[in-house]
Amino acid sequence: MCRDYGLDEGTLATLLTELQGLVLDAADREGPVASERVQTVTGRDIGRITAAFVGTRDGAGELSSQTADVIHSQTEQVADRSAEIAFLADQQSSNMDELSEEVGDVSAAVEEIAASTDEVNAESDDAAALAEQGCERARELSERIDAIHARATRVNEAVDVLADHIADIDEFVETIDDIADQTNMLALNASIEAARVDGGEGFAVVADEVKSLAESSQSEAARIRELVTTIDEATTRVADDIDDVYEEAEAGRSETDRAVETFESIEDITSRLSASMDQVATATDQQAESTEELAMMSDEANNKAGMILEEVTEINDSNRSLLETLESSLDADTSS
Repeated sequence: MCRDYGLDEGTLATLLTELQGLVLDAADREGPVASERVQTVTGRDIGRITAAFVGTRDGAGELSSQTADVIHSQTEQVADRSAEIAFLADQQSSNMDELSEEVGDVSAAVEEIAASTDEVNAESDDAAALAEQGCERARELSERIDAIHARATRVNEAVDVLADHIADIDEFVETIDDIADQTNMLALNASIEAARVDGGEGFAVVADEVKSLAESSQSEAARIRELVTTIDEATTRVADDIDDVYEEAEAGRSETDRAVETFESIEDITSRLSASMDQVATATDQQAESTEELAMMSDEANNKAGMILEEVTEINDSNRSLLETLESSLDADTSS
């Protein structure tokens, strides 16, 4: 755009003529030679100055027009780029909104996982506590079974001793029975001898008493033998029952040992599960923190995208206003 200061060729010629007069007046005061040289120089150069001014003015107008065209083109490019930036900023803002929603969904899912993890961790702790209680009770049961086993062993040993004593008693009864038989035989022989000898009535009475005592001894020995037999049978049954109790105690102890091992395995599994859930809870908390930071960054980026969109809109409006002003100026220059 070329500004107009009101100078044309006629005005410039008038100004130069006045300038020439001033120079000639000064040359006249210096002498005839100086005046002649000044007239030659000024007369020749005034035409050059005028021609140069006209060329400069025309060139400046052409340069101004070219510059205006370049500015107009650059301004349109800036407007196009501003529109693209505004579109991208708006698209980024939409994407950030979607990202914010997705981050919100992820945050909610993480919170739900954290809550579920806490519940599983609590249930795992409860299971571990129950396993510990079961293991402790199984140990107590194993100790009781061991005590029963020990008592059964002692009772079995006592029954064996009792059986030995019963065998001894049976031998004693056999001995008593043999003695009674011999005594009875002696009493019979004495009775026979007393009958053969005169005056042997007293001896016969003694023989009868001995025979009666032998018979009583045999009768008591028979009763003792029956009692011993009954005791022996009962002892045998007790021994068999004790053997069964012993076997059951052995089986119970084995089952209890396996139960203890099972409870210990459950306790170990629940402990490892609890540790794993603690790690999951820690990772979930870290994920939640990262998600919150991501949400904050997303909101901040969204806000910045909005600010960029507003600034680009303002730049686009200013650029449009500048373009309109430039076009108005070009129209004014063209008219002048």
